[in-house]
Amino acid sequence: MNIVFFSDPHGFHDEMTLQEADIAICCGDISMRGLRTEVVSFMEWFMKQPVKHRVMIAGNHDYWFDKKHPKSLNYNLEDDSHLDLIPEGIIYLENSDITIEGVKIWGSPVTPWFHNWAFNMLPEDLETFWDQIPDDADIIITHGPCANTKLDLCKSGHKVGCPSLTNRITNIRPKILAFGHIHEAYGIDDKFIPDEGGNEKMTRLINCSVLNLQYYMANEPVLINWEEMCKLHENKKEDGK
Repeated sequence: MNIVFFSDPHGFHDEMTLQEADIAICCGDISMRGLRTEVVSFMEWFMKQPVKHRVMIAGNHDYWFDKKHPKSLNYNLEDDSHLDLIPEGIIYLENSDITIEGVKIWGSPVTPWFHNWAFNMLPEDLETFWDQIPDDADIIITHGPCANTKLDLCKSGHKVGCPSLTNRITNIRPKILAFGHIHEAYGIDDKFIPDEGGNEKMTRLINCSVLNLQYYMANEPVLINWEEMCKLHENKKEDGK
């Protein structure tokens, strides 16, 4: 089984074609301003991609999905009718999970506070969201990165990953944590996390932002073979590596 990850197309999705895969996962920022037209355009494109299952979360640009934000066209909406734009065949996660072909995926759009964008949360509130992640999650998708990784480094030199997300990942030790948000930090970072008895398991961190800092389509979606990933997760880190 192959899984393809991507994030932050920001409305430039028509410049990208996903690799064939069993599951495609988008880590948010499908739009620039969270407008209805932007959301509809992305959904139409996503449904045409050569994949069996489609999973997505929102990001800090995706105001359409944030009913609690005054900039959202759906501010204070009392029901979930704003999600009617999501066609059957696309699974939207918002602090929730889904199991597909035996793979448990949990997703959240929340990110640390930054100029009051969509789904921004203060540091003291973030932990309440990460506590919702199931202990048996195989894949966790968030819009922003965790801390203690090279994948949260901004061009300014600031590292903006979420420490409380790192703490939760350390406890759960999922196979994959995928995110975007920091366009200039695209890549993979494998972490070997020991339990209390010293037994290590590998968690692969993936920053799958497809746009660069200048908002040009510069990076390929990240394709992962699930069976190989499971083997790597269970194998111990070799000495000296």
